[in-house]
Amino acid sequence: SNGAIGSVTVRGSVIGGSNSTTGGIESEGDIGSLRIGHDLVGVSGIEDIRLAFSGFVDCNFGKLASVKIGGSVIGGSLEYSGYITAGKIGAVQIGHDLIGGAGYQSGSVVNNGSTDRIRIGGSIVGGTGDSSGGVDSGRNRLFYVGGNIEGAVVGGESTANMHVGGNLEPSLEI
Repeated sequence: SNGAIGSVTVRGSVIGGSNSTTGGIESEGDIGSLRIGHDLVGVSGIEDIRLAFSGFVDCNFGKLASVKIGGSVIGGSLEYSGYITAGKIGAVQIGHDLIGGAGYQSGSVVNNGSTDRIRIGGSIVGGTGDSSGGVDSGRNRLFYVGGNIEGAVVGGESTANMHVGGNLEPSLEI
């Protein structure tokens, strides 16, 4: 969309395909609440550096009011696959895992401003791609991971509270 998008609900999964910008929700403006009932999945098995954005949510530099993924966010082999980004995110809730893939920043939540809270019910698992399987946010008020952190968590100015229910392994930069 070239403008703002109200609320979006997908009862099943959002799954990227083998071409660029497939299986995505994208807006040049703000997006209201976004709900995906199951998984957000980037494509795997394709290694073409000219392709990017598969199974993604891109709110450019706008505000994403809230994101709720019932299942997992799973990165793939393309750059920015299984990827959520916005200028500011109100709240992020991922029911299961955040899993990186072979693509750059695949299986990631990236925010250019601040996030009110991030809650991941399962684990953060890094992938083989650079900066894959992680959270990169300027400011977080509350960060909760129910399982293990085996990927990257990068906080900017401040992270007020952090809770990890399982093991914390490298790398963490707050």
